[in-house]
Amino acid sequence: MENRWFITGDTHGDLSRIFNFVERLELKENINFLILGDAGVVWRKDKKDLLNTIKELDAFNQKYNLNIYFIPGNHENFDLLDSMDRDEQTNLVYISKHLIYIPKGTILNLPIGKCLCVGGADSIDKMFRIEHLSWWPQEQITPEDIEKIPEGHYDYLFTHCTNWDTCNNFGFILYTINNITEESRIHVSEKLLNELNKKITYNKSYFGHYHVNKQLNEKHQCLFDDIIELEIKN
Repeated sequence: MENRWFITGDTHGDLSRIFNFVERLELKENINFLILGDAGVVWRKDKKDLLNTIKELDAFNQKYNLNIYFIPGNHENFDLLDSMDRDEQTNLVYISKHLIYIPKGTILNLPIGKCLCVGGADSIDKMFRIEHLSWWPQEQITPEDIEKIPEGHYDYLFTHCTNWDTCNNFGFILYTINNITEESRIHVSEKLLNELNKKITYNKSYFGHYHVNKQLNEKHQCLFDDIIELEIKN
């Protein structure tokens, strides 16, 4: 059966956008969705939200063939995610049969091409949140994350936030609520993605985080609730 790959932006624990899309188009192929961070399906300490998501996915797959992958954003329970076992060969975390977590720095050779996944971002509202309850320090991209990534060319770069240069150049589009500032503490991850760009090249970068749908330039596209299908390479 044919595999098809789609990407979308932040879902914040609500997968109805994906379910409705598959149902509306009656997609019977093997459907794979990649959420560009802030999936929000691993949030509560008691795992109630996660168990409900797994139950919903299993029920949905009685009729369809849907797998959901997600990179981390800045609104995930990293304590729970970090406690889960990773596959030694792929670095993926198979939370359930149909729900797969992609840790920072994971490289995937998929039918759509060679993909580098670097989730993570900085919460600008962390001062109003509670550490390890509604905010986790592990959200931030670190210099160690960047250092571990091999130099080279990738077909796709999947991130949650974008690099600082792109963010700064298009801040009037991306920061529709909060004006972009040079305040370094809220742009650590974006500036580290600048460092990543010194060691890699890529055909296209997709990211979420900013809650807008916008093609910024040839290489960089922000997704929120839009859904894009990526071409399978022959």
